[in-house]
Amino acid sequence: MAQPEPLEPRAINCDWFLRLRLGSLLGQIGTIITVQWGMRIQLPLLALFSLIVLALLTTLGALYLRRKKRSIPGLLLPALMVHDVLHLTALLSLTGGPLNPFGFLYLVLIAMAAVSMTPRFTWALASLSALCSALLFVWHRPLPMSHAEQMQLHIPGMWVAFSIAAIFIVYFLMRVTHALREREHELEAARNLALRKEKLASLATLAAGAAHELGSPLSTINLVAKELLRNLPHDAEGLRDDLDLIRESVERCRAVLTQLASDAGQHPGESLSTQPVSVWLSGARLALPALPPVHVHLSDERTIPLLTGPERALTHALSALMKNAQDASADVDGPIDGSIDGSIDGSIDGSVDVYVKSVGDLVEIVVADSGSGMDEDTLTHAGEPFFTTKQPGRGMGLGLFLCREVATSMGGTLHIESTKGKGTTATLRVPSSMQTEDSQ
Repeated sequence: MAQPEPLEPRAINCDWFLRLRLGSLLGQIGTIITVQWGMRIQLPLLALFSLIVLALLTTLGALYLRRKKRSIPGLLLPALMVHDVLHLTALLSLTGGPLNPFGFLYLVLIAMAAVSMTPRFTWALASLSALCSALLFVWHRPLPMSHAEQMQLHIPGMWVAFSIAAIFIVYFLMRVTHALREREHELEAARNLALRKEKLASLATLAAGAAHELGSPLSTINLVAKELLRNLPHDAEGLRDDLDLIRESVERCRAVLTQLASDAGQHPGESLSTQPVSVWLSGARLALPALPPVHVHLSDERTIPLLTGPERALTHALSALMKNAQDASADVDGPIDGSIDGSIDGSIDGSVDVYVKSVGDLVEIVVADSGSGMDEDTLTHAGEPFFTTKQPGRGMGLGLFLCREVATSMGGTLHIESTKGKGTTATLRVPSSMQTEDSQ
């Protein structure tokens, strides 16, 4: 079974590691004060505090380097861990050597290396800790007390050392587990994004194939209809109307194919357009039915933010959001399915409200319907391609999916919120142009 890759030192959040180091130094100072003045055991204070000051300076230097460069040098954490082993060894050698129960703290350093460093470095640090621990038997400064007195303090001291080691290890492992959980969420989001792009690519291929396969027969039908119109007798006005209808239907089919290609991310010859948000929304409302009404609310009518995006794709995305909201709010002989490609609607005499405001360098467009909202399970699947609870013929379940893809391609986001019985809200956030247009 393959072993999981260890976290690289650069991937560790150095800030909380250094804060943990500062906390350990404070604990060392407290222990020295307790033993020296509380238990009245004479310690080499100058040497001990010199070691603590050195460790404090290295910690503060690492914090300064972290703040200044905003990145973690590759050797910073390994060097600090090696220093911690040597620092602990020096402290123990000055306070009883192998009889000092705080030798347990070697395990804390080894555990930290095991979950945050490479296996080679972890084994090296464990070997260094074992060597330093063995050297304490050879060279150490005995405490000014008898062996019996030391052993009497050793047993409760072991309990204190064990408790401290357990607290440090649990704290560190919880932080690492949290970091790993966040990484898993990031990987899951990346996988979902890749899956959406794969589905979008498949849809683009389908659109291109449909346009290719249907383009030739539609052109032939259109050409034949033109020829028939040109050679039609003057007394065949009924046939003329039928041929005009055929030509209109052919043009409609071509427009549908073009729109399908545009929705799938294929924008042949489509350039970016910069317009006020109100103009984008007006264009998106042209293809919408008059009822239920759509009300647009601008947070600041004196200045209207500008948006830059692909004209056809963005217009269709906005239109799809508002059309879904209309479907949810419509009074059509009782409840019908489909708020936003998956909600359950059916409000009476409802309306759609669109709120526009600037949020930093983003434009926020909120589309709120007055339908009956979605349950939790439906909301989970909302936005998946071809997922819809609308009645047959009312939609393919692509509107929200393609709207999200347009938002992502523009560097924005689309978020859906819904509560059963309280309607659905779609929040589109996309970067605004660094300009505004005076609405007056």
